[in-house]
Amino acid sequence: MQPNQIPVPIPQVTAPQPQAAPVAAAPQPYKQSRVIYLTGMNRLNQNNRHDAVLEWGADNRIRLYVIDSTSGTQTFMLDCTPQEIKRFSTGMGIANIILRSGQRCTVEFSAAVANQLIAGAVTSQFGLAGLAGATAIDSQAVKTEAATDIGWWTENLARFGIGGLQTSANTLLKIDKAGWWVMGIMFGIVALFGLIALVIYLISAAGIA
Repeated sequence: MQPNQIPVPIPQVTAPQPQAAPVAAAPQPYKQSRVIYLTGMNRLNQNNRHDAVLEWGADNRIRLYVIDSTSGTQTFMLDCTPQEIKRFSTGMGIANIILRSGQRCTVEFSAAVANQLIAGAVTSQFGLAGLAGATAIDSQAVKTEAATDIGWWTENLARFGIGGLQTSANTLLKIDKAGWWVMGIMFGIVALFGLIALVIYLISAAGIA
């Protein structure tokens, strides 16, 4: 170094630090539906009702797992491909999933649908007023059922050729409407016979017959 020369600082070069590889986010499932997993014969017994999720995963596997309300742990009751399902039957807001292996799982999409349809069936027994009440109740059940995912599962499993007995709220509403037609025809027949009887009576009274 020469006299009176100002030393020039040497820049410090920091070696690049290795970066952790980004963790890929797990693919989102196509569908997740909150349901009640039913065990036992009595669906109203709280011991037979378990909070669960019915899921169609991004890996094209269908899973049903029960969620423990205390610990939040998941217990898988079903893990299969669509091709392993033999039947998917629905009715009263409930679906029965039957595998080709014989395994069966029953899930409830909506308790309200069943309650409304039962109320409609009971109400329909009380003549014309009952049928009118049943039609109104079943119309509400159709709206309630439409707000659930049961239609989505029915339609998408049908794309794989999977079906079963489908008794929707809309089907029962159509039966109610058919009842109006049947009653209308019956009243029409009665009215016709009454009219014929009246004409015969009037003819007889006039001394024509």
